[in-house]
Amino acid sequence: KQKKLYGYLAHSAETILEQPSLWHELEQLKKRGLVEKTGVSVYHPHEIDSLLKMGYVPDLIQLPLNLLDHRFVPSLAYYKSLGIEIHSRSAFLQGLFFVEKDKIFAYFNPIKHVIEHVQNKFANKNALGAALLFHCLAVKEIDKVVIGVNDALQLQGLLMELKTSKDLELNLDGFDLEKIEDIEKMILPYNWPKN
Repeated sequence: KQKKLYGYLAHSAETILEQPSLWHELEQLKKRGLVEKTGVSVYHPHEIDSLLKMGYVPDLIQLPLNLLDHRFVPSLAYYKSLGIEIHSRSAFLQGLFFVEKDKIFAYFNPIKHVIEHVQNKFANKNALGAALLFHCLAVKEIDKVVIGVNDALQLQGLLMELKTSKDLELNLDGFDLEKIEDIEKMILPYNWPKN
């Protein structure tokens, strides 16, 4: 029974790029006062570039950002200069950062050493989650961080750890992420094996 939505996002930029009429439909929802902000969920920086070249400046974008995925960071200040509100997702990389070391599928072997490193630094999953969340919150251009939790208790524990922990810095000095072959296969869940 809401009279107005704060934000309404196209599920992917590709949808808008392939069917520009949908962008105009989003804009009409805003003009009619049903939506305050319209935008897109993106997976790759080139998608935003393509939208901007077409003259579509979203009010809101949602993009992936986590310890292993900083692809958008160099452009965030530019997006902010255009008045775009930026939400990040994938802080926990679909929960991959929490999977026990001996249960990580071989597919993720190229990044397993990074996962083990951050798990070894933090004593429990709430502390690890808080550190991963802190990593995103520390990026000044990010307005909101979207996370998933199993229940209210888990969320409370995570927020308590975020408030009370003294050291949430995740330092990857000594890890050359650029040398990880095919890292996009690791950081984009739609590339993961289905079984």
